[in-house]
Amino acid sequence: MKDARSAALEILQRVDRQKAYSNILLSMAAEEVQACDNFPLLERLVKGTLEHSKTLESALNQHLPKGMASLPKEFQVLLKLGAYQVLFLSNISSQVSVNLTVEMVKSGKFSGLAALTNAVLRKLAREPQKIHLTQDFSGEALAAEFSHPLWLVEKYLSLLDASEAAVLCRLNNEPAPLFLRTNTLKAGRDELLSLLKERGLEVSAGKYSPSSIRVDKLPRSRRLGDIPEIAQGFCLVQDEASALIAELLGPKPGDDIIDMCSAPGGKTTHMAALLHNRGRILALDRSAKKINLVEDNCKRLGVSNVRTVCADARTWNPSFLADRVLVDAPCSGLGVLGKRSDLRWNKTPGDLPQLQGIQVELLNAAAAALKPGGCLVYSTCTIVREENEDTVSRFLSAHSEFSAVRPGAGFAEELITAEGFLRTWPHRHGIAGGFAAKLRKSN
Repeated sequence: MKDARSAALEILQRVDRQKAYSNILLSMAAEEVQACDNFPLLERLVKGTLEHSKTLESALNQHLPKGMASLPKEFQVLLKLGAYQVLFLSNISSQVSVNLTVEMVKSGKFSGLAALTNAVLRKLAREPQKIHLTQDFSGEALAAEFSHPLWLVEKYLSLLDASEAAVLCRLNNEPAPLFLRTNTLKAGRDELLSLLKERGLEVSAGKYSPSSIRVDKLPRSRRLGDIPEIAQGFCLVQDEASALIAELLGPKPGDDIIDMCSAPGGKTTHMAALLHNRGRILALDRSAKKINLVEDNCKRLGVSNVRTVCADARTWNPSFLADRVLVDAPCSGLGVLGKRSDLRWNKTPGDLPQLQGIQVELLNAAAAALKPGGCLVYSTCTIVREENEDTVSRFLSAHSEFSAVRPGAGFAEELITAEGFLRTWPHRHGIAGGFAAKLRKSN
């Protein structure tokens, strides 16, 4: 069994070298009993090092004559991991963190850099960086303070007041809250809350979705995957913002529905529950591996009215017209940085036009697959206008037969924009950041 620090280094180096997704690697580690001796520490080390990457690099540069850029890339990752422990792990002495990092260096291929590691980390321990909420709200100051790329901070500043943007940046560096979505095919939310409380979990009803449950604390000796109610399909892990999407689409028993980007199946199975397994859902995804995830979730949750199709929804031709279509589009994911620490460094402003192009293509295909009088919902887990309001505007300008539909009375007014779209913010609403627009096709 690996110790948490060695496991964290392996994940961080894969993220850096292969652009792998840290959340997927952590999920795999959580499922493997022999993967790590201390999973909570592993998760904190990985997420913390990624979240504070620029801050750590800046701090280390102050004590490296030639700077971080002069060192091998793999060693830079190791040094950042050590620096994170020295500067941010208050429950472990900096001396211990320095010693353990030096031992990791000695045992690996960079053993010749052990003395440098020891000297640099000891200097950091003697002169710790002060981590505080900056009073300088310029883009450059916020980017440096909270370890965000400058372009992303500038996006925030175009959408929010400077002080609010600072709060969002800070929140992105904290663990995101955990939510479960009740599978109403097997249980009601009140029943599930009682079951989970009997298991020793601290849980409460979600604020915005009637199916959501917030998990505030797990028993010390239990992992999420050990909870029987998840294994038995009474619920699944799904953020409250995500749970709102199927509810916005408003499936009715007997509807024909197409889910154009269905994996891993959270929204697909939610729609099936809202249909009471009556009607049919075609769930598409380009990846056969991801289609398997949808099928596994359907089986576990007792969903019987979903047929999966491995296809690119942009070029796939349906054999029928649907009453409702969901386009949960590929996006930058910039509304879920509390869960996906690596995303901020893996995306660039240049990605946004390309993503918008894909999103519009999916909407065009959805329009062709929808009956007159039917509704589609376009959703993302990002908070930038280019992928949200701008994408919808571009689609509507080319499709006069569509009009926006304001969310109904069941949706909190604080989530609805002036244009009548659904928009969630982590720092305002305590759930993931995201966007959704409901659009109706004229008869």
